[in-house]
Amino acid sequence: MLLIPLLGAACNNDEPQTTSAASPSPSPSPSPEPEPVRCPLTGVEAPEGLDVNRPALAFKIDNHPRAQPPAGLEAADIVYEELVEGGLTRFLGVNHCRDIEDLGPIRSARAVDPDILVQYSPALFAHSGASPNNLRKIGATAGIVDVSHGAAGPAFSRRRGRPAPHNLFTSTEALRSRPAAQGVNGPPETGLVFDPELGEDPDEPSPEADSPSPGASEPAEPEAAAAPGTKVSLSYSGAAAVSYTYDPATRLYLRAIGGQPHLAATGDQLSATNVVVMKVPVNRSGSSPEIATAGTGEAIVLRNGEAIRGEWVRPSLAHQITLVAGGKPIALAPGSTWINLLPNDRPATVE
Repeated sequence: MLLIPLLGAACNNDEPQTTSAASPSPSPSPSPEPEPVRCPLTGVEAPEGLDVNRPALAFKIDNHPRAQPPAGLEAADIVYEELVEGGLTRFLGVNHCRDIEDLGPIRSARAVDPDILVQYSPALFAHSGASPNNLRKIGATAGIVDVSHGAAGPAFSRRRGRPAPHNLFTSTEALRSRPAAQGVNGPPETGLVFDPELGEDPDEPSPEADSPSPGASEPAEPEAAAAPGTKVSLSYSGAAAVSYTYDPATRLYLRAIGGQPHLAATGDQLSATNVVVMKVPVNRSGSSPEIATAGTGEAIVLRNGEAIRGEWVRPSLAHQITLVAGGKPIALAPGSTWINLLPNDRPATVE
């Protein structure tokens, strides 16, 4: 609109007119890319549409020879392996971001389970029962919601072709749909630290590799603390020898038990992105081993073919378990983590 009067004035004036070029308007600054929403227990990007405000769901899985193969551990965010009676072990899986259609065999809880799960509260806890003392402890632990076989019976079923009592199965959908789980909200917290850069392909460096990624943690440990860690072998007892061997193609640690690949019900070998060995005090004087997860002790962390030796630290059960080396947090690669609660007097060998 301003061009018309300017042209008219130029026609009626004998003096030459000069015009100045319009200054280009500055381009708007590009909006920064929004930070991806990450799963709190794995550090990976959350699936689209997932309600990350939902609570953690924990489940007790059998590891008896007659209970093989287990179902659902391959999709857990975090798995704890604990010593139980007879030198055998059981698993406590903790799930948040992924749903699991086939989960079992579900077995009974132990005293250490509420000690572990209070870190993730509020947390739903699926098990097949427990001793009276352990049931009282679970009920008295703030933030744990009981969705056990006794409390949420319709969510469970017995599987044909599996010997009892190793045949109780469920799913995360069935457990989360129980009345006791309704209205329970709040994402789990963890003392574990995940570094997104540890999940990147080292053969494809980013052009901004020298700049820290948004949200990435500080360097996790002195570089001198890292050593080759392609295999760790540990023994809970003569009946429970376990190893994890690094597969560079998948960047996963493949689990074996008794020298044989430990297979899931899917037929795939159980695996983990990170393997943690926590040396813990164990009291074997009672009917069931009592495991202490408060205090401090030796820790070995394996990720991406490296091993970092440090400590696990938990001042009290009101605190998170943290992993440190040289006074700094040990960062994990984004993905699943298996934590082996290994008695102090049992060996762990890293290669």
